[in-house]
Amino acid sequence: MSPLDADTLVVGSGPHGLAACAYLLSERPRTAGGLLVIDPQGWMAQWNRQLRDLGVQRLRPRACTTPTPTRGPSSASRTSSCAGRR
Repeated sequence: MSPLDADTLVVGSGPHGLAACAYLLSERPRTAGGLLVIDPQGWMAQWNRQLRDLGVQRLRPRACTTPTPTRGPSSASRTSSCAGRR
């Protein structure tokens, strides 16, 4: 799709541009067909460059921690560890 053909054009695929897309799609799902995102650097180029420059090899910790679906007021603080899973 050409930028001239798009109904909605978002310039930049950084956090602000993607947040704008998420908002538009949640409020007006019909915009999906006419929504175009353009970025001269490509998707996540800056993010990938910064991770590489900082020497970050893995974005998630080795042991994953996920919320455990339980009932009661303390359920927000309970976690389930899945150490060793990759």
